Amino acid sequence: MYRTVLVLTAAVALAGCVAENPPPVAEYYPPRPPMSERPPHPVPHHTVVAAVPKPRPEAGERVEGANPIPDKVKPLGQGMLTALSVGNYMDDQEKDLRAKLRGSGVTVSRVGDNLVVNIRSDQLFDGKAPALSSQGDSIVHRVADSARKFDSTTLSVNGFTDLAGAPQRDVKMSQMRADMVDKALVENGVDPHRISAKGFGAGDTKTSNAKNERNRRVEIDITPRVKT
Repeated sequence: MYRTVLVLTAAVALAGCVAENPPPVAEYYPPRPPMSERPPHPVPHHTVVAAVPKPRPEAGERVEGANPIPDKVKPLGQGMLTALSVGNYMDDQEKDLRAKLRGSGVTVSRVGDNLVVNIRSDQLFDGKAPALSSQGDSIVHRVADSARKFDSTTLSVNGFTDLAGAPQRDVKMSQMRADMVDKALVENGVDPHRISAKGFGAGDTKTSNAKNERNRRVEIDITPRVKT
């Protein structure tokens, strides 16, 4: 009898546990809408901007980023060269110039401690045009680049013509072309106080042939500044 009472008591207790209400579902405020009424997630989109092509440069026009010109010219060398250092200094500039002008058709000669850059007129100008050609601009830029690097020197820009024209006209023509190269050197960052320009006409011909192109040229004589 006693066992029966215990079994009944345990059964009633177990039934009470099973019948106990489940825990309440969490509530949100404001209430969440049903899944069918929720708006879809926005899909991000990216704006595509078409690239605008840059106009092609004209012939002879300097392109931004190519052949950069310094904002300030490099001043005349702060110190003059000594007799012991000048030889090595000019050796280094000769190597630098030859490397920069390789393949251009321009010749670089050594006369003692001086350098002579010989540029034919047809490499600098298109016929009798009053400005440098694109090829001439590139050549002068390379010379200027070396001149800025080796600034303990002076540059004499000398213009020459052939024997075909009148002497007075030839001198005027050679002076004009020497001035053009002088101006281009300055525009490419060389201190103008280091440069002089002079036209000699047919005063120093390389050959007796009146119209030989070797006579029509500009020579840039580079002279070291040495302490005396």
